[in-house]
Amino acid sequence: MRAEMGVAHEQGDMVGVVSGLFGAPDPAALDRSLLFADDPDLQAKVAYVSEVSGFRVICCKATPYRVDLFIEPVRGDLKDACQTVWSGIRTSAGNLKPRLEALQVFDEATAERVRTGERGLRARTRGEYFTKGATAGGTVLWIPIAIALGANPGAVTLGAVPALVAGGIATLQLAQDLKHDKLVWRD
Repeated sequence: MRAEMGVAHEQGDMVGVVSGLFGAPDPAALDRSLLFADDPDLQAKVAYVSEVSGFRVICCKATPYRVDLFIEPVRGDLKDACQTVWSGIRTSAGNLKPRLEALQVFDEATAERVRTGERGLRARTRGEYFTKGATAGGTVLWIPIAIALGANPGAVTLGAVPALVAGGIATLQLAQDLKHDKLVWRD
């Protein structure tokens, strides 16, 4: 498995940012890459490569405003490695205004895309947060309707507490995930 991450940015040295995050270049790491090892044409496009604990990161400058990163697990979890790379770029290259344009995971054996990654509010609210938020929102709307129809206000409010608590917890989790810009994965 490998991930391919496209990061757009304002004009500046994004390759230098990546190098600053992951240390001195290690050209020998290309020889250990399933994608790059036997392809001199691909190797010629590499601007930076390093192998850190858990993963290998290969950076190619696609345009003056975009880098393509190839992340290959050495040991450990590929999703964690992608989060480490994205979090590092986001915090270290703030002045370059990095934007995640693409994040895809490929199966090395079949070269098929098996997963995509996203970030941001839209990606987060399509999953579990939407369900919990919609449940809490529907509950808040239902309370006055039930009371207006003659239901016992105390019983209605008490019955709504679990949904309201779940909605509150989901909102706090969503805020925390957005603050740390956690990646969302889709199969």
